[in-house]
Amino acid sequence: MVLEKVTILSGTNELESLRTLSRPEMMINSIENVVTLDANSSVVIGPGGGRTEMYRNQLLQRFEVTHDSHIVIDADGLIAIASDLELLKKQAFILSKTGHSIVLTPHKGEFSILTGKSIEEIDADLIGSSSYICDFLWRVCSIKRSAYIDRYTNRCS
Repeated sequence: MVLEKVTILSGTNELESLRTLSRPEMMINSIENVVTLDANSSVVIGPGGGRTEMYRNQLLQRFEVTHDSHIVIDADGLIAIASDLELLKKQAFILSKTGHSIVLTPHKGEFSILTGKSIEEIDADLIGSSSYICDFLWRVCSIKRSAYIDRYTNRCS
């Protein structure tokens, strides 16, 4: 069995709680301690980290030079990447050329920040809202609803 390398980037304050989830294949790091994200099978960005400008800038710098890993963006990572959607689109294109994907996992509040749509607009057309991001990124978007019980996932081809 081959163990895949997964790196989880988080803020310093969240590291200890994330390490309780640790498995041998998981590398859990503060974003300040990571120079490159390539050579991972997957990278998870954003469980914790905060919403400071310093965190956002560090995340965007590392994200921009990642070309050889699948990427899952959640929580504070989504808020950071919402500040530069053109970079998100560019990276989705580059990663697709190497057979890698970006998966976004916003709840409706984060999705609202990403798209500029109100939560009411998202609720009125969940499928159309998810398709909007998929058309933009050519990838996967899973909108979380009702305390993680129900979600709508749109996989773009």
